[in-house]
Amino acid sequence: MWAYGAAAAGAAMLLVYLTLIFAQDGSEVLRALPWALLMAIAVGAALWSAQIGDRRVARNLMIVTVVLYAVIGVLALFTIGIGFLLAAVVATVAVFRN
Repeated sequence: MWAYGAAAAGAAMLLVYLTLIFAQDGSEVLRALPWALLMAIAVGAALWSAQIGDRRVARNLMIVTVVLYAVIGVLALFTIGIGFLLAAVVATVAVFRN
């Protein structure tokens, strides 16, 4: 359940990020694409963790999600970082509740 919450929070922040990029007349899309891909990988890892049956693999995927969310949150602290740090907290809860 917490893994779905982490995925939802990350997906919401990804949508906010893409909205901000496209609101700037789309000139920064190519520079933002690697970051958006990294965010999408983190969201995918959280979703995969929620769906997988093996608890060890699910926990490892959530640890990857926590690390990615935390790194993105710190690097983007002054724009969308707070949301990703909150998603990292939810993902951390998912690691310990799994």
